[in-house]
Amino acid sequence: MKLQRLGKTRPVEAPTEEFGSPSALPPALDQNERVKIARNTPKFGAQLETLLSQLFQGRRRAVAAVMAGISLAPLTMSGATLKETGPRPIPAPVQVQTTSTIATPGFRIQVAKGVRGAYFRKVSSEAQVHFGGIRARGKLPTPNFDPDRQYVAKAGLDHFSTGPLERPSVYLGGRASGHEVDAGLTWDRVYDPQGQATYTDRAGCDGRDPAHRFVFAKKAGERIIKDGNGQVVAEGEAAVTAFAQKLRPNFAFRPYWRTTNPGEEDWKQPKPGRADNVYFYPGEAITMEVKLLGPGQVQLQIEGASQFVVDFHQTGWGGAKTAHAFKRVNAVDQFQVLKNGERKGREKQDVLPTGTTAKGAEWSSVELLDRRGEVLTPMTGPKFTEVRGADLAQRYDQVFVRGGFTKTGGEKLDILPGGR
Repeated sequence: MKLQRLGKTRPVEAPTEEFGSPSALPPALDQNERVKIARNTPKFGAQLETLLSQLFQGRRRAVAAVMAGISLAPLTMSGATLKETGPRPIPAPVQVQTTSTIATPGFRIQVAKGVRGAYFRKVSSEAQVHFGGIRARGKLPTPNFDPDRQYVAKAGLDHFSTGPLERPSVYLGGRASGHEVDAGLTWDRVYDPQGQATYTDRAGCDGRDPAHRFVFAKKAGERIIKDGNGQVVAEGEAAVTAFAQKLRPNFAFRPYWRTTNPGEEDWKQPKPGRADNVYFYPGEAITMEVKLLGPGQVQLQIEGASQFVVDFHQTGWGGAKTAHAFKRVNAVDQFQVLKNGERKGREKQDVLPTGTTAKGAEWSSVELLDRRGEVLTPMTGPKFTEVRGADLAQRYDQVFVRGGFTKTGGEKLDILPGGR
């Protein structure tokens, strides 16, 4: 079957549950034209097979944006400034007397009755006027996903919500004047420099190797698949269909910042296709910092194999007499599928059982900063609180396997939702 033209693309909104962009799918093909992606995960593969069977139409029909590649519209970034010049180097950590492990960090424990819906490990400071930020160094976890907890969006395989219903995240943030900020990294789709969603022949992550990152395109009127080096790896209907059988949506850790300004709870990310839209990968070492810049102004900076920095507005933060509490969080965030087929977060609901895991996370140091950005104290000891969700409090030690505590605020962590 030879395709005559590509279907029209449509913009995908910023990755937030409130701003989905569903689109109607074309009519289904006959059974002989099916394409199977992710066939090694039977339930997900069956869903994708059904969807992909709708992609390739007969002569004179449009092809869905899923395989054509979506041109992404600018994401909402009100009050945010992405730094084109790149981040300044984050200073080296302050040396403490010893970095040998300690038996326990000595945190206070608080069960937050109204907090549930995610597998999260959160440590928070007290609110103090002289606190000006938080800086953490560590290593990103390696996730492994439950094959029965996968989702295909109505808008197609290119849509940001297609993929696992668990999304690991590693982030910093805090609270001041009743306003919460979360800023860091979350598991999200990988887009190429043109803003197209990519696919991989690995287990859902290309591992920063462009030879294992693919997009669908057209050349001289025929469909092709190109890798991240620009090399054509499949050309024509038969070759593209055969190659597509081993592909699945491609993911890595991507920066985000969530604000709670009046009248909005806004989730923001860099625009796909921009140089600022960078990715961080499992097992990589990172340094992450969230700090005050002035009244209403906050900065997120992440350094590693990639670099990212953004300044954004948060009402109620940065005042000279405002007390700020800061936090570090490792989480496996969860979504559910509603009866209408839409994906929605699990906030204020109990977590769902899952075989997804996030192993090998590490904080080598976590430090609170003063208003000048200088280090005040490491995040360890009884002045800091381990906040537990009410739905996981009874089996917290089985889900969050911790160790390697240090006087610099260090900790090693595996998140095992099914328990150890």
